[in-house]
Amino acid sequence: GIGYGSYNTSNFQSGIRGGNNQTTYAINFAAMNTDGFSALVHNPLAYEYDPYIGDKDGYRNKTISSSLNHKINENYQIDFMYYLSKGNNSFDNRYTDVNFTNFKSDTKQQILATSLTGHINSIWKASIKIGQTTDKYLDKQKYDPYSPGFYNPNLNDLYQTTQNQFAWQNDIKLPIGSLTLLYDRLTQEIKTTDLYEKTKRINNGYMMGYLVNQGKHNLQVNIRTDLNSVYENSTTENIGYAYSITPNWIAASSYGTAFVSPSFNYLYALSEKTAYGNPNLKPEKSENIEASLRYRDDSSSISLTAFRNNINDFIIYNDTNPENYSRTNTTNLNKASIIGFTVSADQFFGHFQIKGSLTNQTAKNADTDKYLPYRSTILGNLNLNYYISNWNLGIETTGSGTRYSDKANTRKIDGYILTNIIADYKFSEQLKFNLRLNNVLDKNYTLTYEGDPNGPIVSVVDDPLYGPYSTAGFKYKTPGRSIFANLRYDF
Repeated sequence: GIGYGSYNTSNFQSGIRGGNNQTTYAINFAAMNTDGFSALVHNPLAYEYDPYIGDKDGYRNKTISSSLNHKINENYQIDFMYYLSKGNNSFDNRYTDVNFTNFKSDTKQQILATSLTGHINSIWKASIKIGQTTDKYLDKQKYDPYSPGFYNPNLNDLYQTTQNQFAWQNDIKLPIGSLTLLYDRLTQEIKTTDLYEKTKRINNGYMMGYLVNQGKHNLQVNIRTDLNSVYENSTTENIGYAYSITPNWIAASSYGTAFVSPSFNYLYALSEKTAYGNPNLKPEKSENIEASLRYRDDSSSISLTAFRNNINDFIIYNDTNPENYSRTNTTNLNKASIIGFTVSADQFFGHFQIKGSLTNQTAKNADTDKYLPYRSTILGNLNLNYYISNWNLGIETTGSGTRYSDKANTRKIDGYILTNIIADYKFSEQLKFNLRLNNVLDKNYTLTYEGDPNGPIVSVVDDPLYGPYSTAGFKYKTPGRSIFANLRYDF
């Protein structure tokens, strides 16, 4: 497939697959290029820095993925998978001046994995999986307070995380239901030019699950224990149950607990004061409850889901003025809660289809009753499609309510509603054309802030590294009205 559109954006995808009853393979390649637009929105309040962020911030990416599957015999199969993605990005930096404006970075994601799956006997299926994931981020300039513009283009900043994973899973059929036993080991290690207090951690996980489908009843129970080299051991569990009231109606509910470790960056980064890590961060621990009612037939569906998440030690980044940065900018909230519901539906009326969803939620810091950053109380989408002959014509709308970018709820981000128009045409089963007109009404909106765009015009003169600057921040820019066309051919 090939495509081209606004901002000089182009893409290309190509792939091949084949094989026989014993061996199959697939190789896919993709590339995307765009000139982009300025990452930050003009802000006259940020008078020292604003003139130097008006350049276009482009992006380039190439991806290759491949798989090979081979049946050793009737009972055993071996699989191989490889994925590689490389990109380079231009971006804006809030803290710069006329002496340095050309910020760039390179990225690389690589995955290598293999698995062996086999039926030990008629009731026992086992699999062993081994994999390695590498995530590399390279800043093509390094923070240096004594260089022009505070950055040295002759030095790089490297952040490369490598994850090695081993998993052994056993699925055993029982007289009623099935039992799953799983062991996995995850080793995470970071290589960096930054100063990190720790660069490695290991997690060993043990899971036991039970699944049964009996008549109108569906039950799943899991319990998992994680032994972590950095944190105290943790046990999590979940139970889910669904009941088929009729062939069309299903009622379901679930309860579960979860454990989320902070990233290396959140914990240990030391070199730049705008990105200090906090080694005292605790893992997030949550309790999740959900209930739903669903209906489906040949031409329509509807579902209503209610949820409640209670989170202890919720990890939050508190963006402050540069002179106030410290190792506690990333911290834990005592308690947070997310309570709400989602309703979704779709319906065909002859050639017309209407579908959409709406979520209403309250996501708050339980101690202060303030909203959690970047979580709207309402968001949703509504799509209208018309199918006739080889055409599909559609209108898409997505929207979000207001949000806040900080935990004190002083930086309000306005809500938005976007409208897109799509047109798909099928010349044949092999040749297909897609045209998209995004943000038709050219709405001006933002998804996130860098600092406080409405911050006061204050010069801080007692910092020997930064010198005088304004505390005003920026809005991140989003695409305006844009068009993109794509042509795809399948052999």
